Amino acid sequence: MIDYIDSKGEPCNMVDGCTPPVNETDAYDLLEKNFQRHYSSNRAPFPMFMHASWFMKYPFTLQGMLDYKRRFRMHRQTMLGVV
Repeated sequence: MIDYIDSKGEPCNMVDGCTPPVNETDAYDLLEKNFQRHYSSNRAPFPMFMHASWFMKYPFTLQGMLDYKRRFRMHRQTMLGVV
């Protein structure tokens, strides 16, 4: 499993297991920084696990994730699979 690195520099296994973001920009940055760290070093699949409760507890995270998804689609040689 790929570890994420949260805003405090701590590893976390799932997005919603990281230190909670304080706003939409923090949520976006959490996803983008971890993707870039992985993409620039290891092009293996990069799983993004998160529970619906993360969006319910921190509603701004949904917009941050949607903004990230829009930007993600601009990366060449990447695909997004949703399960």
